[in-house]
Amino acid sequence: MIIVDEIKKERLSEFRISIDKTCLLRTVVFPIYSLKIKHQIYWILYDDKMNIIHDFFRYMNFIRVHYSNNTYKSMAYSLRLLYVFCELFNKNIENLQ
Repeated sequence: MIIVDEIKKERLSEFRISIDKTCLLRTVVFPIYSLKIKHQIYWILYDDKMNIIHDFFRYMNFIRVHYSNNTYKSMAYSLRLLYVFCELFNKNIENLQ
């Protein structure tokens, strides 16, 4: 059975995929940060190699409909899980159906 775990380490979450908790296949870390500039909160998501994920950045910060800050926070963390899933299972996010 394939098992995916989230391990929290201080401010970061590490995601691990394993088989029966005995054979570790892969570990990824996708750090997410919020930055407040002039009353505006900007969201930044990094991939496992610490590159900014530009599609996430554009979507979260410039394609805006006026939602509450809590809604944006939920959206950001949900999208991070999608990117983590794609990385762990070698899927291209643009080809998901």
